[in-house]
Amino acid sequence: LLMVEVITFILERGIKISLSFAAALILLESLDAQKLKKWLWRGLAGSFLAGLSWAYPLKYFKLREEFDAIWAFLTLILCLAVFVFARRTKNKALIFSAGFLLPLQDFIDIALFPGAVFITAKSYLNTELILKISGGILGAGISIFLGKILMRTSQFLDKKKAFLLVLMIFISIAIRSLIILASGVLLLGFLPATTKTVAVIAPLINYLHLTFYALLFIVGIGLFIARTHRENKNDSNVLKLNPAQRRKIKAADLIRKYWINSGYVSLAIVTAFIALNYAWTNRKIELSPAEKTTPQNGVIYIPVESVSDGNLHRFFYAAKDEIKVRFIVVKKREGIFGVGFDACEICGSRGYYQRKKGEIVCLACDVVKNHDTIGFPGGCNPIPLPYKKE
Repeated sequence: LLMVEVITFILERGIKISLSFAAALILLESLDAQKLKKWLWRGLAGSFLAGLSWAYPLKYFKLREEFDAIWAFLTLILCLAVFVFARRTKNKALIFSAGFLLPLQDFIDIALFPGAVFITAKSYLNTELILKISGGILGAGISIFLGKILMRTSQFLDKKKAFLLVLMIFISIAIRSLIILASGVLLLGFLPATTKTVAVIAPLINYLHLTFYALLFIVGIGLFIARTHRENKNDSNVLKLNPAQRRKIKAADLIRKYWINSGYVSLAIVTAFIALNYAWTNRKIELSPAEKTTPQNGVIYIPVESVSDGNLHRFFYAAKDEIKVRFIVVKKREGIFGVGFDACEICGSRGYYQRKKGEIVCLACDVVKNHDTIGFPGGCNPIPLPYKKE
């Protein structure tokens, strides 16, 4: 299931990259502008490099919200330009911009992912880390293959239908960009956060993930149309052809069926991974009850004997406004304890639970904690609390 988490993360971003890029390639095919494909590839390469180089500076300087709003605005303009000028221009700048802008936000997310997840690994080589790396590679492979399927499927359609398929994909991207832009201007204060604006924008943000499912649905539509479309529907005309011509038609039909069936299988696999990840992340796990503590002169005293069995012990104290602040204590080895808030900087206050003795797990991301790192900052470790043994 650790592998499924990584696969789903990469799939959701990799598929958006591959399908948007494939749609741009199909658009050039429908315009008989194959010579301009190199500008699209150059834009993709630039986007990849920009994603790698910009990801951590944006995170460090806390500029991600501003970046997302600017990205959404420029992408929305790009989509509108495609709608208006796609049939009348073969502008190199527009093509390069498509290759650069469409995947940029997802490249940044992917670049940040290793730092957010792999940092929690217990060592440089262990089963957990191998599963995560394998999941990332598998997710990227499926994403690229699905983009290839979309391109091959478009070849079985006439140019008009292929163009409509591309148009549907760009409409989905435009809607997603519009929602992200609206969210950005609201969070950044450019749009007043009144009851009416929040009532309109909040539901759109909550359903932003549906734009990803819309992309999968559009691919499914393309596969269905390609399956029902045959260039040689008249069997009587086929019978008039010589054996070599009939074999050629049969081979082409087999290739068409292979790519269409591969598309259906790929969509089924993607759907299965997403459903499994959803079921796992939304499973109900009850945290063990937290024992109440009362600070004395700003210090909380806990008997050493009560937390020396190697199990997770959860406590809380009432802060201002009676807010319950949870923290955990785990004995790591003789005389040494791991003490920290029941929360981390990455996953928030979801908390930790003990799956079995010696195995402390983050409720949010299902990562198993190394006992020796509890009490130290970084990654998905509990935010450390200072303690002294008396």
